[in-house]
Amino acid sequence: MSFDDNDFPYKVSFQRILWKMGFWSRIEIPVLAYSIDDYTKSLKRHDLTDVDVYGELINSDFATYKYIADCKSGRNVKATERAYWLKGVMEFTGATKGFLIKKKISSNTRLFLDKLSIYAIDEKNLSELEKIYYVSNNNDLFSVDYYKKRYQIIDELKDEYAKIYSYLSGRYWYNPLHSNLRILLNMLQKNNFYQQFNQESSTSHKFIILEIAICLSRIVLDCCNYVLHRNISDIPSCVLEYSFGGIAGYNNKRNMFNEIKALLETEMPNEEMNKLLIMQSDFIDGLIKLVANFITESHHSKESIKYLELMQHEIILDKELNFQDLIGPTFSSVGLKLAKDVLRYYIGYANINESIILNCLKK
Repeated sequence: MSFDDNDFPYKVSFQRILWKMGFWSRIEIPVLAYSIDDYTKSLKRHDLTDVDVYGELINSDFATYKYIADCKSGRNVKATERAYWLKGVMEFTGATKGFLIKKKISSNTRLFLDKLSIYAIDEKNLSELEKIYYVSNNNDLFSVDYYKKRYQIIDELKDEYAKIYSYLSGRYWYNPLHSNLRILLNMLQKNNFYQQFNQESSTSHKFIILEIAICLSRIVLDCCNYVLHRNISDIPSCVLEYSFGGIAGYNNKRNMFNEIKALLETEMPNEEMNKLLIMQSDFIDGLIKLVANFITESHHSKESIKYLELMQHEIILDKELNFQDLIGPTFSSVGLKLAKDVLRYYIGYANINESIILNCLKK
């Protein structure tokens, strides 16, 4: 990221506006595609472009609304070309709305953008939106200082830390969320690095823990959406199905298991065999409780990810923030507790020393 980039103020301004509208948001999300390399037969990453501002709003039924924005400050940027580009990225990412943010936008261009479900925002509109949503009151939220320190942490990540963040900031966004579930829960469990991770308490260490928890909370919310629309009266079965990608994925695994069941019975103890029979991973029980609590408190849990984002802000800025001021009228002690439940679930499963992020858990 270049802080001298003239587009940067637009990105941060609109990110703050989305936050005040109830969205969780990130800037500069990569748009990627993957293919199998003909020579190595390994997965090959293709960086297509990036989304300047990405936002997600979770409804009380756990449906997700995605907004994306393209921010351009240059005078020679052609609005029609950017609009068609933005429309394509909207379709690729599944975004429901797009925003084209430029210094000036003509009235004729606005009429054209309306037909593409793209909102036109010029500098005057952006300034008015900041006033309407009291954005100026949130000086610590997505500040320049925050981004400088955030990217300094990222740039200094090495070895396994760098690999973990590379996954979280790239492939994670294009994997099915249920597939990410197992990866996130187990990504730190790697030989000596795993032992070291449980003992360290550096800023980068805490940053990675919160980044994983933020990504995990998106999966929990997605699982809640699946349960609510699949069979709310049987949460345990639905959570188990979700972990396999839905009922079709679960049935495929079940059929595969039945085919090798006879062989397994001769090789495995009864206790392990019984666990395999119900195809239940050791993380499922905790996830079931978490999902049940989220669904019960849907009005509060839908913003849990924002509390985790603020916890990470505190780690990056090395200062205590007023969550109530930054969340605004929708602040809820229940929502904060549910965010901490996600964090506790993760560090409990990963066997990470709770003292490392004790300040987050004491909020």
